[in-house]
Amino acid sequence: MKNPKRNFGKGKGLKFSAKEALREIKGNRFATISTHCHRFNLFADFCKKNNTNNAVYITQDLFELYALRILDRVLVGDISTHYAHNLISSINVVMHAFRRDKCIWLSPKILFGPRCHVRKIAPNMSLFVLKQACRKISIKAGFDIALLIWLARVLGLRLREAILLDAKKSLKETKSKGHVDIRKGTKGGRGKKVERLVKSNKRVVFALEMAVVAQSNRVSFIPKSEKLITFYRRIHNIALPILKEFGIEKIHDLRAAFACDDYKNELGIEAPVISGKSVTKTPEIKEKLKKISNKLGHNREYIIDSYCGR
Repeated sequence: MKNPKRNFGKGKGLKFSAKEALREIKGNRFATISTHCHRFNLFADFCKKNNTNNAVYITQDLFELYALRILDRVLVGDISTHYAHNLISSINVVMHAFRRDKCIWLSPKILFGPRCHVRKIAPNMSLFVLKQACRKISIKAGFDIALLIWLARVLGLRLREAILLDAKKSLKETKSKGHVDIRKGTKGGRGKKVERLVKSNKRVVFALEMAVVAQSNRVSFIPKSEKLITFYRRIHNIALPILKEFGIEKIHDLRAAFACDDYKNELGIEAPVISGKSVTKTPEIKEKLKKISNKLGHNREYIIDSYCGR
């Protein structure tokens, strides 16, 4: 690069410039940008302590020194391998946004090993219990929020994916093709490039029919007078305490319950986290696990361990 401007022309401060660089390549994906910035800012603080506040002067050596500090924290149990992966991955993303190359880049997998938390506690599998929770959510926060929580469970969606689901389009797909293709709100924008087909059933059709009525002329659950991020936070603040009352510790546990259901459907046995029995991963079983993984929006079969145990 020939005489690049400070922070590659994105601004004076490293943290501000990182956000501007991400906006150029990520557009208006607020949640993604916010998450990467939060993690990168920790690295920016480290850079400042090492007399660097300009992305132009961030070197591979400096990045590796930071990675070693992260590795030390993993080894003493201060942070998880999963979080360490996220920290390094975000720096990779931001530096690519700055430089538009991979000259400053590290492999989290080589540094910390595979990223996979093995679930030890079974999620609450009861649809009856979830219905009770949704009734209470509906009374307190409205039918729309209760319905998207229900859809997160029956389709295995992340909360953001449930919020952005276009009910009319999904209902049309499920009636004509027998599945729903999840495209909006996927992690890393993966839905723009990769099909994610979730098989439909009577429960899904009924939920989508109610969602069509609830959304009216909208193409998502986001109220016309509200932004995605504020709606997202409102759901967490209202729905999560109610779900906890009914033994559902996290909204993400709804995806784990969906995965455990699908595990039994695909393999014919209970998920290890429910049965307490380990499963030998033969090539045939790995193929089935990858199929479940794809429905959840992942492309690695071993990620299922974090939903279903092993």
